[in-house]
Amino acid sequence: MTTTGPAPAPIAADDLPIRVPLIPGETTLSYLSRTAAANGLDLPALLGALDGLDLPAGTLDPQREEVLLPAEALDRLAVLVDRDPDQLTRALPSTHPDRVAAVQAPRIEPWPDELAAAPLPACPLCMEPGAWLAATGHRWRPCPCGRRWLAGDDGGYLVDTGPVPELGRAPATPTARPPPGPGR
Repeated sequence: MTTTGPAPAPIAADDLPIRVPLIPGETTLSYLSRTAAANGLDLPALLGALDGLDLPAGTLDPQREEVLLPAEALDRLAVLVDRDPDQLTRALPSTHPDRVAAVQAPRIEPWPDELAAAPLPACPLCMEPGAWLAATGHRWRPCPCGRRWLAGDDGGYLVDTGPVPELGRAPATPTARPPPGPGR
């Protein structure tokens, strides 16, 4: 005979007293990961609070996956993190109304395996460490502080522009690449 313990209490807004900053362009799974970590919660527990989300086996990684939410789940997330839904919509690209309207139920999807599709790591100097940004068609993009170039290639990395300050001021284009460096 198998005994099961009581089901864990559902997560409420009181369980998330720490509001992590919204980063414009951040992936939704990255934002949820940072929120869970800041509040000492497991990411699956927070995702489970978004009504009907089937979690895959194994760990989730904002570098590999994104969470897509329908309007009801986005509203639930806004209540949990004590934010206006419009704030989330402006900051998190996958919660844009056009994207949300196309989602029937919350789901996890892998990032496409194409150039300029994978997310970019956020600059730890001017943004939250560990955050991932939606690439939005950019393989390379300068960070807001101009001290790093963000790259989505090969799992994402940052290139320091300190040795060549002109790189930090270069315009970002969908095909922009920094010049070859050591080992490239």
